[in-house]
Amino acid sequence: MTTNHREKLDPALLRPGRTDFHANLNNASYIQMVNMFKRFNPDNHERADDFAKQLPENKLSMAKL
Repeated sequence: MTTNHREKLDPALLRPGRTDFHANLNNASYIQMVNMFKRFNPDNHERADDFAKQLPENKLSMAKL
């Protein structure tokens, strides 16, 4: 299951044994922005830092990035 509002879920859904793994997907960090640039621009790694410096850290989701 996925949710953007964990606090709205019925506690029975979150009890031990029901959900084994909880992952928090935060907004993109500087290093994530650098790595994503490198992934999509494998021949242009030297511009990755310039790209990431132009964006606000921890303000954009990975989907928006």
